[in-house]
Amino acid sequence: MLKNKNLYLIITSFFLSIILCEIIAKYILAIKTYDDLGRRYNVDNFYSFSPGFFKNSSTYSLEHKPFYNHLVSDENWYPKQEFISIDKNGYRNSIINSRYDSVLIGDSFVFGFGENQNNTLSGILNSRGYKVYNLGIVGAGPATYIKVKNDFLKKNKVKNISLFFTTANDTDNLNNSCWKELNQCTFPNKGKIYRKDLDVKSLETPKFIILNSWLRYSSLVFLIDNFVKGNNIEIFGIKNNIDFSRFDNYFKTSLKKYLKELKHSHCILNEEIIKIKRLEELIETGKQNEAENESLSLAKKLIKRQCAPISSDFKNLTTYTRGFMTEFTKHEVTYISKKTVNISKDCEYNCNSTEDQLYEKKKIFVNWIKSINNKVKVDLYIVPGEWQIKQYEGKIHWLCDYLKTTKINCNDTRKHFKAYYKNNKHALFLDGAHLNLKGGQFLLSHTQFKN
Repeated sequence: MLKNKNLYLIITSFFLSIILCEIIAKYILAIKTYDDLGRRYNVDNFYSFSPGFFKNSSTYSLEHKPFYNHLVSDENWYPKQEFISIDKNGYRNSIINSRYDSVLIGDSFVFGFGENQNNTLSGILNSRGYKVYNLGIVGAGPATYIKVKNDFLKKNKVKNISLFFTTANDTDNLNNSCWKELNQCTFPNKGKIYRKDLDVKSLETPKFIILNSWLRYSSLVFLIDNFVKGNNIEIFGIKNNIDFSRFDNYFKTSLKKYLKELKHSHCILNEEIIKIKRLEELIETGKQNEAENESLSLAKKLIKRQCAPISSDFKNLTTYTRGFMTEFTKHEVTYISKKTVNISKDCEYNCNSTEDQLYEKKKIFVNWIKSINNKVKVDLYIVPGEWQIKQYEGKIHWLCDYLKTTKINCNDTRKHFKAYYKNNKHALFLDGAHLNLKGGQFLLSHTQFKN
């Protein structure tokens, strides 16, 4: 009897200790939970704050896991699962060769996020008989492009480099990047690339059982999981005391505008007009959970039918109504608030003692392009984010301006996208930053691969 009583006390003490530790972690140390990071991505029907293909890198600011093979969708903007296969090198390719006609360098735009393997730029070109290798890294920027190319060409031979510079975020990513050789005013080579705006480790996903159970609400689980991985843990974290009403008003106004346009679009069926009206009513009456479910159902149906009408300000109405719906209802921490990372002391900026750091980084990037063009042909393409197309007024991009005295082809495709959007009804982007199949084919028709 005494043994049973002691066992009972031990078990009770154990669970009380766990509860006490959870209280301390959550309310005193203010440690976040995995639920705080949101559940934006659907990976093989498990939900996560990250697509799950990132790993902690000793080389790049972002790097993919090798041998990643999963169905992934962005439930917030483009809720359609597509198969993503990443090869042994950490890049999205189905076949590896020893020689290539061309390598494509860029961020998620080149990676082809949101489309299946065959509908990416490299997939389209390989189906046409080219030998093309996709070096796109999701979330990467110009500093990473440099190092990716340098590392790849040490082991591989290639005739041409096609570099896709997106105006959506590449200049900002360059500005936020830092590397050891920056002190010598040269491009990254041996050291790691850091990003001031990015906590890379926060993109690494735990086991799906944590993300898809009550464990995701636990600060203690978050603390233990990240401690075991050796990740930095933010203690006494500042809670997001954000006035969401100002975001709500913007998203709600934009959402109502886009729903009104969607209702009168060329590919919308009568039954979908009824759904849109129902969605409008739910938004007005504040029934956000029902509105979210209705929005998701509508977006999936339109995407399945390939109905992607263009708004008056040149946006894909199918995905923008979906995206603004989720921004209005979910308030995901990962979108609103970004943690500033303390970067290595090796990355203290001291290049020409100028205050204009971005100017110096631009020069370094341009000089790198010039240097590799002496060894292998480089074709550079300036591509817009979808929301930037209407704003384009023909002004030369800074990268083309810096290269205008060279023989390097700097092709600004923004004028082609604007001309298309003025005269057509079907969007070329599946969301604000990534091309659909039609968009990929359109872009390639304005490159050296047009035949």
